[in-house]
Amino acid sequence: MATPFLAGTHERFDMNTVQIAGIVQKIRPFSTRHVLVHLASGANHITLTLPENHDITLFAGEMVRVQGWLEDVPYDESFAAFTQRAGRSDLLEKYSELGAIRDAAIQRSLTVITPATTQSIEDPAELADPDNAVRLEGCIVSSWAYSRNLYVRLVIYDEHAPVIDGDSRGGLPRRQAHYVTIQFKDGMVDGRTIQLGKEGGDVMPGVLHRDDRIRISGQLKGRVYVETMRNWLTRAKRADVAANLPNCDMLLDDVKARYGQIVIEATRLIQFG
Repeated sequence: MATPFLAGTHERFDMNTVQIAGIVQKIRPFSTRHVLVHLASGANHITLTLPENHDITLFAGEMVRVQGWLEDVPYDESFAAFTQRAGRSDLLEKYSELGAIRDAAIQRSLTVITPATTQSIEDPAELADPDNAVRLEGCIVSSWAYSRNLYVRLVIYDEHAPVIDGDSRGGLPRRQAHYVTIQFKDGMVDGRTIQLGKEGGDVMPGVLHRDDRIRISGQLKGRVYVETMRNWLTRAKRADVAANLPNCDMLLDDVKARYGQIVIEATRLIQFG
């Protein structure tokens, strides 16, 4: 992966801009510093985050247009929170092995828009075809296929990323990375086929590799995915706790929770090299 750009006067920042319009569905607190705003934009459900110094007047049901950038907000999810989301909190009382790890946690990440400007929309007709445009540049850190689509995860060092101080051994300051997920619907972009190549492969048209730098134009899309209890325990390195449960395999695969995720559906692609 490319070395992070050093914090200073001669930094080269990655592109990271988004514009979207929609209707505010819900506003809720998130940690002690942020406010989460859930926005419906056409068929998509998008999340905004308002930092502590972003003072605006905002109401549920209001129509807004937002310009800003994308970033990921990490948070911890406990096993108790997972079972609650899956509608199976009863398992913590029913099985002592599961109750014993109720406070075990994994880290998740929520991709959100941080607004630079937020404007009210007075005319509902403006939402008939709501704004939804994203431009990003970054390096590929992972890729995968799911169903008929291809996905890549980008690391982005933009001007909005906070600076991390150098370590005690004389390390230089650097930017905190942002990570976003790009979706190539049906493995295509702009009518062209995309393939996932092996790491270190030659640069070829339409073949993407780890560490490739790309520039994306696209739209924000809401995506729902499912995680089983087996997946959760594996990520938490606690799969052993279910070994003595009755009907273990069925329980691990049948207890599922649904999660919403924001991805960028690519409509244009530039591959540098």
